[in-house]
Amino acid sequence: MCNEWQPIKTAPKDGSTILLGNEHGCWAARYLHVYPSGYRPDDPWASMMLNHEHMRKGGVLHFAPPTHWMPLPAPPKETE
Repeated sequence: MCNEWQPIKTAPKDGSTILLGNEHGCWAARYLHVYPSGYRPDDPWASMMLNHEHMRKGGVLHFAPPTHWMPLPAPPKETE
């Protein structure tokens, strides 16, 4: 598995959680092109973050679509 940023066009669209990024920051998200209510968002990448502070730069929120992605890292291993 590649652990480097890749172009967004190659991102998985199977609903798995991945890291997304653009010039404003990075965040955990998954592809959701249609919500259960039937709503179809302009940007199908649904953030898994509880807020959008990851998109704040200079005190201003920047809602820009992701340009790159990478898989989530492996969880830490128990040290004991």
